[in-house]
Amino acid sequence: MFASGTKLYWDSFYKRASTVAKPSDFSRFVLKKIKKTPGFLLDVGCGNGRDIFFFLQNKINATGCDQSSLVIKKNNKLKKSFSQLDFCKSEINLKNNIDFFYARFFLHAISLIEEEIFFRNIKNNTHFSCQIFLEFRTDRDPLMSQGKYLSKYERFTDHYRRFINVDSFKKRIEKRKFKILFLKTSNKFAIFKDDKPEVCRVILSYKK
Repeated sequence: MFASGTKLYWDSFYKRASTVAKPSDFSRFVLKKIKKTPGFLLDVGCGNGRDIFFFLQNKINATGCDQSSLVIKKNNKLKKSFSQLDFCKSEINLKNNIDFFYARFFLHAISLIEEEIFFRNIKNNTHFSCQIFLEFRTDRDPLMSQGKYLSKYERFTDHYRRFINVDSFKKRIEKRKFKILFLKTSNKFAIFKDDKPEVCRVILSYKK
């Protein structure tokens, strides 16, 4: 099953959404980890670019990609640092060597098949080594009890979500030869108004 093919939904969503918003807590967390390390960052599934604008303001060499051509056009009107790209559809070869891959609230929006393609494309676009920064909803998130049941971990509300079991994720990561540098789950990482999702915050490293 492929989930990221909901381009029409995201085009409609970003047509209504504001272009620039307050940066996420996750971007502030990541900035502390990379601000003294030179490198190029790619935000996969960047949405309205809120975190990329934050990184650029803090002198991080960064770009963002998203499958929604509409949101990319909106972002590029402010700063030409974005590309329309579905990172999970097929093999991708980028012009730039990526040192930092960043994906907030992206992994739980793609299927398990697409997750495999996502990590394969990370390997394909790493010359020597890289770090991967992820934040995603887990199967302990209260939102999992809502929406249409698709499978044990998949639900559909206004759009598709795959709530990730952290133990299974760790096993998949080890098989893919990535190293876990940091992993922590909490309902305090991504609080928005009354919503307190149970999310996992992860830093991975990969060396060829």
